[in-house]
Amino acid sequence: MAPLTPQLLLQRGRPKTDKLGKIQSLNSLALCPHPSLSGLQLLSEHLDPNLLGRLKKLRELDLSNNLLETLPANLGLSHLRILRCTNNQLGDVTALHQFPELEELNLEGNPFLTVSDNLKVSFLLPKLRKVNGKDTASTCSQVENLDRELMDRVTAHWQKFIATVSPEEETDKVRADFMRSAVRDVCYGPESLIEFTQWRVRMIAEELVASGGAQV
Repeated sequence: MAPLTPQLLLQRGRPKTDKLGKIQSLNSLALCPHPSLSGLQLLSEHLDPNLLGRLKKLRELDLSNNLLETLPANLGLSHLRILRCTNNQLGDVTALHQFPELEELNLEGNPFLTVSDNLKVSFLLPKLRKVNGKDTASTCSQVENLDRELMDRVTAHWQKFIATVSPEEETDKVRADFMRSAVRDVCYGPESLIEFTQWRVRMIAEELVASGGAQV
Protein backbone atom coordinates (compact mmCIF):
# COMPACT_ATOMS: atom_id res chain seq x y z
CA MET A 1 0.00 0.00 0.00
CA ALA A 2 1.40 3.38 -1.00
CA PRO A 3 1.41 6.19 1.56
CA LEU A 4 -1.56 8.52 1.69
CA THR A 5 -1.72 11.18 -1.00
CA PRO A 6 -3.64 14.43 -1.34
CA GLN A 7 -5.54 12.88 -4.24
CA LEU A 8 -6.72 9.95 -2.11
CA LEU A 9 -7.87 12.26 0.68
CA LEU A 10 -9.76 14.46 -1.77
CA GLN A 11 -11.37 11.40 -3.36
CA ARG A 12 -12.57 9.98 -0.05
CA GLY A 13 -13.26 13.16 1.88
CA ARG A 14 -16.59 14.88 2.36
CA PRO A 15 -17.87 17.35 1.40
CA LYS A 16 -16.50 17.03 -2.11
CA THR A 17 -13.91 19.74 -2.63
CA ASP A 18 -10.59 20.44 -4.29
CA LYS A 19 -9.13 21.82 -1.04
CA LEU A 20 -7.84 19.58 1.76
CA GLY A 21 -8.56 22.32 4.25
CA LYS A 22 -12.30 22.08 3.53
CA ILE A 23 -12.69 18.33 4.16
CA GLN A 24 -14.78 17.67 7.27
CA SER A 25 -15.23 13.91 7.16
CA LEU A 26 -13.26 10.78 6.31
CA ASN A 27 -15.86 8.56 7.91
CA SER A 28 -17.08 5.15 6.74
CA LEU A 29 -20.64 6.08 7.68
CA ALA A 30 -20.76 8.78 5.03
CA LEU A 31 -22.98 8.07 2.03
CA CYS A 32 -20.35 7.36 -0.62
CA PRO A 33 -18.62 4.21 -1.92
CA HIS A 34 -15.17 4.83 -0.39
CA PRO A 35 -15.63 7.50 2.25
CA SER A 36 -12.92 6.66 4.76
CA LEU A 37 -9.34 5.50 5.23
CA SER A 38 -10.59 2.15 6.51
CA GLY A 39 -9.22 -1.12 5.19
CA LEU A 40 -6.26 0.35 3.29
CA GLN A 41 -3.60 -1.71 5.13
CA LEU A 42 -2.15 1.53 6.43
CA LEU A 43 0.91 1.42 8.67
CA SER A 44 1.67 4.03 11.30
CA GLU A 45 4.36 5.59 9.12
CA HIS A 46 1.77 6.25 6.41
CA LEU A 47 0.07 8.82 8.66
CA ASP A 48 2.12 11.78 7.51
CA PRO A 49 1.56 14.74 9.88
CA ASN A 50 2.55 17.19 7.14
CA LEU A 51 -0.25 15.85 4.94
CA LEU A 52 -2.96 15.16 7.53
CA GLY A 53 -2.22 18.46 9.23
CA ARG A 54 -3.64 20.19 6.16
CA LEU A 55 -7.10 18.83 7.04
CA LYS A 56 -7.82 21.87 9.20
CA LYS A 57 -11.58 21.34 9.41
CA LEU A 58 -11.67 17.56 9.77
CA ARG A 59 -14.22 16.49 12.37
CA GLU A 60 -14.68 12.76 11.63
CA LEU A 61 -11.97 10.23 10.82
CA ASP A 62 -12.19 6.47 10.32
CA LEU A 63 -8.89 4.56 10.40
CA SER A 64 -10.42 1.17 11.15
CA ASN A 65 -9.22 -2.15 9.75
CA ASN A 66 -5.63 -1.09 9.16
CA LEU A 67 -2.28 -2.10 10.65
CA LEU A 68 -1.65 0.86 12.92
CA GLU A 69 0.56 0.24 15.96
CA THR A 70 0.76 3.88 17.03
CA LEU A 71 -0.65 7.28 16.15
CA PRO A 72 1.85 10.04 15.38
CA ALA A 73 1.92 12.62 18.14
CA ASN A 74 1.58 15.71 15.95
CA LEU A 75 -1.19 15.11 13.43
CA GLY A 76 -2.60 18.60 13.94
CA LEU A 77 -6.28 17.58 13.80
CA SER A 78 -7.39 19.96 16.53
CA HIS A 79 -11.07 20.01 15.47
CA LEU A 80 -11.54 16.23 15.41
CA ARG A 81 -14.77 15.14 17.14
CA ILE A 82 -15.14 11.49 16.08
CA LEU A 83 -12.33 8.96 15.67
CA ARG A 84 -12.66 5.29 14.78
CA CYS A 85 -9.57 3.09 15.04
CA THR A 86 -11.17 -0.33 15.38
CA ASN A 87 -9.34 -3.51 14.38
CA ASN A 88 -5.78 -2.20 14.41
CA GLN A 89 -2.70 -3.10 16.45
CA LEU A 90 -2.58 -0.08 18.75
CA GLY A 91 -0.69 -0.61 21.99
CA ASP A 92 -0.78 2.88 23.50
CA VAL A 93 -3.38 5.65 23.75
CA THR A 94 -1.36 8.59 25.06
CA ALA A 95 -1.08 10.21 21.60
CA LEU A 96 -4.84 10.80 21.73
CA HIS A 97 -4.32 13.81 24.00
CA GLN A 98 -3.62 15.83 20.81
CA PHE A 99 -7.38 15.68 20.04
CA PRO A 100 -8.82 17.81 22.89
CA GLU A 101 -12.22 18.23 21.21
CA LEU A 102 -12.81 14.49 20.71
CA GLU A 103 -16.31 13.40 21.73
CA GLU A 104 -16.59 9.87 20.33
CA LEU A 105 -13.88 7.22 20.10
CA ASN A 106 -13.91 3.59 19.06
CA LEU A 107 -10.89 1.37 19.75
CA GLU A 108 -12.54 -2.05 19.67
CA GLY A 109 -10.51 -4.85 18.13
CA ASN A 110 -7.10 -3.61 19.29
CA PRO A 111 -5.88 -6.69 21.19
CA PHE A 112 -2.99 -4.98 22.98
CA LEU A 113 -5.11 -2.33 24.73
CA THR A 114 -6.14 -2.94 28.35
CA VAL A 115 -8.64 -1.75 30.94
CA SER A 116 -6.02 0.77 32.06
CA ASP A 117 -5.98 2.23 28.56
CA ASN A 118 -9.72 2.88 28.82
CA LEU A 119 -9.08 4.90 31.97
CA LYS A 120 -6.21 6.77 30.33
CA VAL A 121 -8.52 7.75 27.47
CA SER A 122 -11.07 9.23 29.87
CA PHE A 123 -8.35 11.17 31.67
CA LEU A 124 -6.72 12.50 28.50
CA LEU A 125 -9.92 13.54 26.71
CA PRO A 126 -12.16 15.62 28.99
CA LYS A 127 -14.87 16.17 26.35
CA LEU A 128 -15.24 12.49 25.50
CA ARG A 129 -18.85 11.25 25.69
CA LYS A 130 -18.66 7.78 24.15
CA VAL A 131 -15.99 5.09 23.97
CA ASN A 132 -16.68 1.97 21.92
CA GLY A 133 -20.30 3.06 21.66
CA LYS A 134 -20.80 3.34 25.44
CA ASP A 135 -21.38 6.37 27.61
CA THR A 136 -18.26 7.44 29.51
CA ALA A 137 -19.93 8.89 32.62
CA SER A 138 -19.19 5.97 34.96
CA THR A 139 -15.60 5.61 33.73
CA CYS A 140 -15.00 9.35 34.13
CA SER A 141 -16.32 9.17 37.69
CA GLN A 142 -14.01 6.25 38.44
CA VAL A 143 -11.04 8.14 36.99
CA GLU A 144 -11.85 11.26 39.03
CA ASN A 145 -12.03 9.25 42.26
CA LEU A 146 -8.81 7.39 41.53
CA ASP A 147 -7.03 10.58 40.56
CA ARG A 148 -8.10 12.44 43.68
CA GLU A 149 -6.85 9.64 45.92
CA LEU A 150 -3.58 9.27 44.02
CA MET A 151 -2.88 13.00 44.21
CA ASP A 152 -3.38 12.93 47.98
CA ARG A 153 -1.16 9.89 48.37
CA VAL A 154 1.66 11.20 46.18
CA THR A 155 1.60 14.53 48.04
CA ALA A 156 1.77 12.74 51.39
CA HIS A 157 4.61 10.58 50.07
CA TRP A 158 6.51 13.70 48.97
CA GLN A 159 6.15 15.32 52.39
CA LYS A 160 7.41 12.18 54.11
CA PHE A 161 10.22 11.74 51.59
CA ILE A 162 11.50 15.32 51.64
CA ALA A 163 11.69 15.30 55.44
CA THR A 164 14.43 12.66 55.22
CA VAL A 165 16.53 14.44 52.59
CA SER A 166 19.84 15.98 53.61
CA PRO A 167 20.44 19.60 52.49
CA GLU A 168 23.73 18.45 50.98
CA GLU A 169 22.10 16.07 48.50
CA GLU A 170 22.05 17.13 44.87
CA THR A 171 18.68 18.32 43.59
CA ASP A 172 18.68 16.08 40.52
CA LYS A 173 19.39 13.01 42.65
CA VAL A 174 16.63 13.93 45.10
CA ARG A 175 14.15 14.28 42.25
CA ALA A 176 15.16 10.99 40.64
CA ASP A 177 15.00 9.15 43.98
CA PHE A 178 11.57 10.59 44.72
CA MET A 179 10.21 9.62 41.31
CA ARG A 180 11.39 6.05 41.74
CA SER A 181 10.05 5.75 45.27
CA ALA A 182 6.67 7.24 44.35
CA VAL A 183 6.08 4.80 41.50
CA ARG A 184 7.26 1.93 43.71
CA ASP A 185 5.45 2.78 46.94
CA VAL A 186 2.27 4.72 46.13
CA CYS A 187 -0.45 2.15 45.49
CA TYR A 188 -4.21 2.34 45.26
CA GLY A 189 -6.99 0.39 43.59
CA PRO A 190 -7.17 -3.15 42.20
CA GLU A 191 -4.23 -4.95 40.65
CA SER A 192 -5.96 -4.86 37.26
CA LEU A 193 -5.52 -1.06 37.17
CA ILE A 194 -1.87 -0.93 38.23
CA GLU A 195 -0.73 0.22 34.79
CA PHE A 196 -3.05 3.24 35.01
CA THR A 197 -2.23 4.06 38.63
CA GLN A 198 1.53 3.91 38.08
CA TRP A 199 1.15 6.05 34.96
CA ARG A 200 -0.74 8.70 36.93
CA VAL A 201 1.56 8.47 39.95
CA ARG A 202 4.51 9.17 37.66
CA MET A 203 2.74 12.19 36.12
CA ILE A 204 1.65 13.59 39.48
CA ALA A 205 5.14 13.12 40.92
CA GLU A 206 6.68 14.94 37.95
CA GLU A 207 4.26 17.85 38.38
CA LEU A 208 4.93 17.95 42.11
CA VAL A 209 8.69 18.06 41.64
CA ALA A 210 8.41 20.69 38.90
CA SER A 211 6.31 22.90 41.18
CA GLY A 212 8.85 22.66 43.98
CA GLY A 213 6.59 20.56 46.15
CA ALA A 214 3.42 22.65 45.94
CA GLN A 215 0.32 20.48 45.70
CA VAL A 216 -0.70 19.92 42.07
